[in-house]
Amino acid sequence: MLAPSAEVAANFTGLLLQYQGTPLVDVYRARASIEVSVLVELVGRGAAKRLDALQAEIDKGADLIGDAVQFARWDARMHSMIVELGENKALTVIASMLFHIVSRHNEQFVASHESEQARPAHRAAHRAYSKLVKLLREGDVPAAQSFWRKHLDGVEKYMVGSSDTTLVEILS
Repeated sequence: MLAPSAEVAANFTGLLLQYQGTPLVDVYRARASIEVSVLVELVGRGAAKRLDALQAEIDKGADLIGDAVQFARWDARMHSMIVELGENKALTVIASMLFHIVSRHNEQFVASHESEQARPAHRAAHRAYSKLVKLLREGDVPAAQSFWRKHLDGVEKYMVGSSDTTLVEILS
């Protein structure tokens, strides 16, 4: 018997969403809702340790800004890490399914865009993670949530735009 995994669950979830004709933008918005909601869990008891771990990962990302493929992988890991550090297993599993779909889209996006075009967006994303940690260290959850929502809305516009791409196109 095979152990269940988020990737297998994501494939089944992807099939269901494909069958329903779900647009890619819905996946990005669901991911954003989860990430923004979990930010409250990153402050309070044990916050310093969680935020130090997040900052350590942010520091690693600075060296990847010039490499579109590696930066995309790092960025995906950062989004996952934010949810994982919230220590809610149910949200982590649900988010991991969405992250799998978003990662598939990221791979296609990176393959179809010039690496130099992405550099300013990568710098902005890296700065956004640093600002998020700063706001969380200050304990300003509403400001962190508002900032992160705005950032993720920008990511959605950059990655999806006004496209009506469905998951059939991404996961096929």
